[in-house]
Amino acid sequence: GFTLLEVLSENVLKAIYGDGNVSGTLAEGITVRANSEEQEACSWVFDLIMRDNALKRIVVPNGKVSEVGEIGYQGTEAVGYETTVTAMPSDAIEGDTHREYIKRAAATGG
Repeated sequence: GFTLLEVLSENVLKAIYGDGNVSGTLAEGITVRANSEEQEACSWVFDLIMRDNALKRIVVPNGKVSEVGEIGYQGTEAVGYETTVTAMPSDAIEGDTHREYIKRAAATGG
């Protein structure tokens, strides 16, 4: 699970409501249809910065948004979509639900 904070992004809205339920752009106006249509599975990639300068990438080739938490609109809190993605087995990675890759970041500067 994670929280998507870019609530004005067409891509975030499509991830939450489905590609076919979001139309337009922020400049011309966005329309979002909220309904019970089941979302299609898609690929998800998560990049994390861990302690000790380690980078972690989680690749979910067959994941589906399975839950979106309650959306709060309080003036003192950032609006965000609490999102749960369910990872399903994928033939693309030998039946695994996901793969994780971890590597220490290269040193920079001098």
